[in-house]
Amino acid sequence: PSLRAPMLQSKPRIKAKVIAVGSAGNHTGATTLALNLAYELSQLGQQTLLIDANFQAIAIATLLDLRKIADEDKWRDLSDNFSVSEVTQRNVADFSTRAMEAASYFDCIVIDLGSLQNFASDLSDRRWTSQVKIWASRFAQEIFVCSGSELLQIQRLKKLSLELSEVKVAARISIFIKPSDGANK
Repeated sequence: PSLRAPMLQSKPRIKAKVIAVGSAGNHTGATTLALNLAYELSQLGQQTLLIDANFQAIAIATLLDLRKIADEDKWRDLSDNFSVSEVTQRNVADFSTRAMEAASYFDCIVIDLGSLQNFASDLSDRRWTSQVKIWASRFAQEIFVCSGSELLQIQRLKKLSLELSEVKVAARISIFIKPSDGANK
């Protein structure tokens, strides 16, 4: 008799700890958090890959004064324990394959996802901008959500929190709220 392939496939085991960093709004410090977290992990001796998948505001290459990261076949090694990669519309098609290879090589992968607004719909979407979020929602052990403390950013965080409560994500979710500029004075 013919055997059917199972509809549900088990999640493959990966070596790397995957941490996704996203924001509930704009200018929340998510990219800075992702960059500093990845760098600190590398300084602690962890083989770390930082992936810039913030499609609305690619920034890692600029902050590190690098050029053409997206042109790399896999990633660019910057030091013994610190590497970077950039996901663009041009190279997102093979992201899942490259990410799984990276997950078997690196100890830690930190992904800057950018805005997480409409996160629930992104998880069922087939557009190129959703592919990294789908992968991260499946394989990340941690999702860090950054927000500001201003009224509009808190409203966006509330909306995102409601969305996150309606989807199944295995990752532990942590929220970081950046104090307003007025709070620092």
